[in-house]
Amino acid sequence: MIAGEAMKEAVSALTPALEATGEKREVLGTFVIGTIKGDIYDEGKTIVATMLTAAGFKVFDISKDSSNSAFAEAIMTYKPDVLGVISHNDNNDTRATGSYRIS
Repeated sequence: MIAGEAMKEAVSALTPALEATGEKREVLGTFVIGTIKGDIYDEGKTIVATMLTAAGFKVFDISKDSSNSAFAEAIMTYKPDVLGVISHNDNNDTRATGSYRIS
């Protein structure tokens, strides 16, 4: 958790300096990321979201312990190119199984 938060703070500190250069960065795509319902661990998600942001993606982080409806709402709202569903699980965990149809 400390590593994820440290990375997020570092990018937050660097972002204003990067924006002050006036250089326009190309947005590589839109990414929605969240941790599934019942999972309160989000350090991996935080690191991935931070790295994607630094690489040029527009990232919408819907947080940890997110319900299926929160993911569906984020998809409809942000229309991402990529969806990241994070789960800290074991072989017996079935929370992230299933499929979704978004039209």
